[in-house]
Amino acid sequence: MTPFSDMFRSLSEIIIPTIVWLAIFLSQDRHREPKSALLVTFIGGMTSYFVIDAITSHIHPVFGSPATELFFYTLLIFFVMFLLIELTQTSLQTLDEPYDYIVYYTTALLGLSLMTHTFSNLMPGSSLLNALPLYVGSISPVVSSLIFVLAGTVFGSLFAHASFAKNPHHEHLLHALGWIGGAAISTVITVLVTSPSSLSTYTVVAISWILFIMVYFLIHGVLQLGSKKVSQRASRKKASTK
Repeated sequence: MTPFSDMFRSLSEIIIPTIVWLAIFLSQDRHREPKSALLVTFIGGMTSYFVIDAITSHIHPVFGSPATELFFYTLLIFFVMFLLIELTQTSLQTLDEPYDYIVYYTTALLGLSLMTHTFSNLMPGSSLLNALPLYVGSISPVVSSLIFVLAGTVFGSLFAHASFAKNPHHEHLLHALGWIGGAAISTVITVLVTSPSSLSTYTVVAISWILFIMVYFLIHGVLQLGSKKVSQRASRKKASTK
């Protein structure tokens, strides 16, 4: 293969999974988001790569294990994603449905995933998480994008539930669970993928299914929240017309 064909194959392996995951999540959105807002969010996720890279180049915390290190850096990624979504969606005013939290956080994280894999595959040695023993970029683009998607789903789902919380304490608790849950699921799955020899096959399968089922119920719960919100709007509209 020529260098050009190698580069084209690498890019296709990176881009195609990203497009597929975006299409799957957008198909579940009952109120389609503006293409411009999605594009801004995706490009913002790509741009955040350089922000996180600049931050990680100046901090060198000491960790007891690779998993703890990955968990910390994932929390840092979510913090940057949170700021990105708050800035873009507050100005665009498109974050108005529960499922939107999943859509926009997943879109931003897939933008980051695309950029991370582009640098790790096409420019080895310059990748954001290259120093991590459990580097997500060393996994195939399909699996890596799945990890980003699952993490974004957990994070966005719990933030969606927090937006419905009437008690401020419950809202803060759900936000905290979103941060911790998103970072935890990405860390656990990365450990399962990168260190399979230290666990039995049955353990890996069992943990994987538990995580996927949990994410499914989170998505289902957010879709139910959306239906509840639509019903509330219809009831208020009906009451106002009487």
